[in-house]
Amino acid sequence: MRTSSDLAAAIRTAVDLVRTVAPTIPLPPRSLALLLRHLVLHRSVAATRDLLTELHSPTCFPPHRPALLVLADTVCRRGELREIAQLLPVLADHGVKANAHVYNALMKAHCAASDPAGVLGVLRRMKDDGVEPDLVTYYNTLIYGLARARMITKARTYLDINISKNLLS
Repeated sequence: MRTSSDLAAAIRTAVDLVRTVAPTIPLPPRSLALLLRHLVLHRSVAATRDLLTELHSPTCFPPHRPALLVLADTVCRRGELREIAQLLPVLADHGVKANAHVYNALMKAHCAASDPAGVLGVLRRMKDDGVEPDLVTYYNTLIYGLARARMITKARTYLDINISKNLLS
């Protein structure tokens, strides 16, 4: 493909084809993952969600978990706060629980937006959803985000808690 308009046309054609055959022929997981990845890269989470809603209808086969995780990874790598926030309901709608990678990406996006309250909110939601924060969550994201927002005391508190739990040394 030579231009971005050629790529957009190819994605449109692939989406139309999937919509046509989905009620009778399940799309192979790798093909679906590739399509979702390109759709979210060149359009949006909303466009991807619309396609997944169609594919998840009672007459169609549900999307496979690996394809949804590829979607999550692609959105997280883009690092756009609004897109990552839209991702959580998409995963939930299809029975896939967001993992630490998704929550960490959402926290990093809040850090980039200088929104420490958002960072702490994501941490709360992560714990509420039963996802255990990992070393990346605490050290690379949470403590960094709080320190960047000049909330040194709060960052130090989380650092001390993790040192006491032997998560950091």
